[in-house]
Amino acid sequence: MRFALIAMILVLGGCGKKIHTVYIQPDYNELKWKTESFTVTSGATVKIVMDNIASGISNVMSHNVVVLDKRDTAEAREALIQDVGRAATEAGEEREFFPDHPGILLRTPLAGPGLKTEVVFTAPTPGDYPYICTFAGHWQTMRGIMHVTTK
Repeated sequence: MRFALIAMILVLGGCGKKIHTVYIQPDYNELKWKTESFTVTSGATVKIVMDNIASGISNVMSHNVVVLDKRDTAEAREALIQDVGRAATEAGEEREFFPDHPGILLRTPLAGPGLKTEVVFTAPTPGDYPYICTFAGHWQTMRGIMHVTTK
């Protein structure tokens, strides 16, 4: 019993390590993010909560947050977004519009209207990391940037 309690404290408390929580929401039923950018420190523990405040039916207004690898220029970021977006469209509903692509760092699961999903990770090396929604072509307008800075 004592071991179980210690394990719960370690899991729930994270050994005292602060978790930087970022809430990302769609702009209601618009296909864009309310949170178009956020900044975290490299090495920090980060939790992205995708809070789908959209209304409507889930086969139209489901969303996820997919963080892509950093690119040094806006043109390179755009090329990666286009490539992952097209791959997501090809993956289709059967794979929840989530492609197997080397440019993807992490993602939240899809969430229908009124639902939340999340992912916890360690912030990568400094740089600008684009994030998109890969559901059914939403990547064309649902875009943002995670800025990762040095400590």
